[in-house]
Amino acid sequence: MPSNDATVGINSSIEAVTKLLDIESNDICMVGIIGLGGIGKTTIAKAIYNSFSNHFKAKGFVENVREWSKTEQGKIHLQEALLKGISEDKNLRVSTIYEGTTRINKILRLKKVLIILDDVDNADQIDTLLGQWEGFAFGSRIILTTRDKSLLVQNGLSTYDYGVKELDEYEAIELFRKHAFPRNEVPEDYLELEKQAISYAKGLPLALKVMDRDLCEKTIHEWDDALDCYKTNPLEDIQKILRSYEGLTENERNIFLDIACFFKGYDMSYNMIKDVLKACGLNPIYGIRKLIDKCLLTIDRYNYYLSMHDLLQQMGMDIVRQEAPQNPRERSRLWHYEEALDVLTKDMGSDKIRSIILYPPKSEPVEVQIKAQFCKMKNLRLLLICNVRSCNGPLVCLPNKLSLLDWYGYPFSSRPSNFFPKKLIVLNMPYSRLKEPVLKQIFVSVTYVDLSWCYLITKIPDLSMTPNITQLKLRGCANLVEIDDSVGHLDKLKVWDLYACKKLETLPNCLTMKSLTYFDLEACKSIKKFPNILHEMKGVKELHLQGNCTNELPPSFGNLIGLKGLLIELNSGEAHLPGSIYNLQHIERLEFFGNVIFPKNVEIDRQSMCNSHGCSYKYVFPRLPHSIRRVDVAYCPSLDSRSLFQLLREIMGLPPNLPPCLGVTSHMLVFPHSSTISGSQTRHCEYSFAVTGNENDIPYWFNDKRDGNLISFSIGPEFPTIALSIVFGILSDQIESKSLGKFLSRKSYVSGDNLTKDDIKVYAAVLVTLSPVFASGTTPFLPNSLQASLEKLLE
Repeated sequence: MPSNDATVGINSSIEAVTKLLDIESNDICMVGIIGLGGIGKTTIAKAIYNSFSNHFKAKGFVENVREWSKTEQGKIHLQEALLKGISEDKNLRVSTIYEGTTRINKILRLKKVLIILDDVDNADQIDTLLGQWEGFAFGSRIILTTRDKSLLVQNGLSTYDYGVKELDEYEAIELFRKHAFPRNEVPEDYLELEKQAISYAKGLPLALKVMDRDLCEKTIHEWDDALDCYKTNPLEDIQKILRSYEGLTENERNIFLDIACFFKGYDMSYNMIKDVLKACGLNPIYGIRKLIDKCLLTIDRYNYYLSMHDLLQQMGMDIVRQEAPQNPRERSRLWHYEEALDVLTKDMGSDKIRSIILYPPKSEPVEVQIKAQFCKMKNLRLLLICNVRSCNGPLVCLPNKLSLLDWYGYPFSSRPSNFFPKKLIVLNMPYSRLKEPVLKQIFVSVTYVDLSWCYLITKIPDLSMTPNITQLKLRGCANLVEIDDSVGHLDKLKVWDLYACKKLETLPNCLTMKSLTYFDLEACKSIKKFPNILHEMKGVKELHLQGNCTNELPPSFGNLIGLKGLLIELNSGEAHLPGSIYNLQHIERLEFFGNVIFPKNVEIDRQSMCNSHGCSYKYVFPRLPHSIRRVDVAYCPSLDSRSLFQLLREIMGLPPNLPPCLGVTSHMLVFPHSSTISGSQTRHCEYSFAVTGNENDIPYWFNDKRDGNLISFSIGPEFPTIALSIVFGILSDQIESKSLGKFLSRKSYVSGDNLTKDDIKVYAAVLVTLSPVFASGTTPFLPNSLQASLEKLLE
């Protein structure tokens, strides 16, 4: 059975399916070749059949199963076609479907078969042609080509699926030129148009072949006009193959059309889309899964973003356009800018319109006079407007059936007084001119609120009647001063973004947010008091505190038990950490800028610590958890040499007899990591310290101190029996004293990425000089490959 295009662009697919079939095995195996219409499933199946049919005495390739199965006589035709391939009687006839299924089952029990069912879209079709699954003889192989992954049920067989991918650019060019230019010679003036054709097809073989037939032997002007026409008038031959839309339920159709017209490429997570569609009266969890199984939708590996092939999107848009080809106001969805603009500026709305998107083609704001007060669009559910300025008076009304209100740069100072959207899920109005937030008890269903960069908002009111909010984004609200206490009790709130609210003074007095995972207070310099944390909160992992709220953190601060990173920046004075700071047992990074005072009223260790001078004391530095990875205590004058020594003891597990008088102060970076030694993964901690100071700070027990380009030393009897590499480098005046810390804390330092010229000089010089230093006879401080790379950089 010849394949139309041999193996153009499908060699990798043939190889993958062949591997899944495992012809040499005696198991019974079924493989589904999955993909949208026109992707090349049949071509791949034919190539497989041609390659392996000689391994089977009984074999059958049954084409166009979906089309033939629409009538009873058509199903009988399919049974006869299969029986002619797997039986010895090539003239066999079937009277009824039951008779055909019975005869097929008898043969399948006795013979090892290769059967390919092409274009299957219903489980009944499989039952009609294959009957009892348990009746197959050993070694049999069954291949289905289908757009519906859910048809691949197990039924006791070894079942696999292979998703066919679009052609890459080179494969698409090869296939396109094979038909559009029979001699495979492309005139130079056609090259740009060829690019447009390849881009339009987006790797779909069917589209390439249909355009080939349509454009072959046409003039360059005809090509240009045809490609422009395709954008709004898709080729019917492509539409017919893609259109598995007719087999969808009403629920699935509406979900598909909403995503095609609005949500493809829209910056909204998968869960958010589901919430909006559910509020529109649809069943998105079930419906989206069905659309994915039918290859009409795709979803990324993180289950966040939905997408679809561009030609499927065009098909969906064309379906909506055909609702009223000459009258946009009578369509269910408006997404074309000019058409939507006409409806809004000429007050042409109707109750047929369910969704509108008005995005100007250019990024600059457009001045329009919105005459439509949306009163005629009582069934409007989705409204998305961006970069549109209104030059007329206030907005009189908005539809109360809205589930999504996304108006970037909303030009009015308030909401319409009669706006009561009880089903509103998303309120996305960044950069708007609202003087008061539109959050009242009428927004009981809202889950997502974004009022970022709304510079006229000064207060967030009582939100106790909007308990379903999961995301509250207030980034850059420059004049926001106060947030009502009720916000602190929103149990479902997961994301609370207050970044750069520079005038914000008052947060809720207490936080009881069990669901909170993201809490951004960075660049909030005016907050006077950090809230009490009434219950343990595990979700918040990072916290950046700045300004006066850090001066006296509440005793309940330790209830943020999930914190992994804590950064504190003081504007002035001292920051007094509460005793509960020691409850943060998952902390990995501590970064303090300013005078941070750890509590001394907590007795950590009564054991006396003595050195050769006989010093002892009762209270020592805080006991840090084993999870610690980095400590940055830059410019903390309260961290004296004794505290630093105890910190080293806690982190590194130093022996108790090590002298405590490490005369170093002010700056230390610590980060352990795992290493691979002799081919095995070994968990141990390697620490790097960047310490500022002068020669007087070098501990007295160092055996050797030298100046110059070469530093060497031997390990003396008092040196601890741990693996250490110690680097002393004097940085030039032009380079900040924190440069070495930057090297050590940046993951990309190994490859030299993103380093300035001065960075490379200093870092490479230090590392190359110290690379011969060995740590307790184990691996070198610097791998040979890296040393060679850095030496080359120095040259």
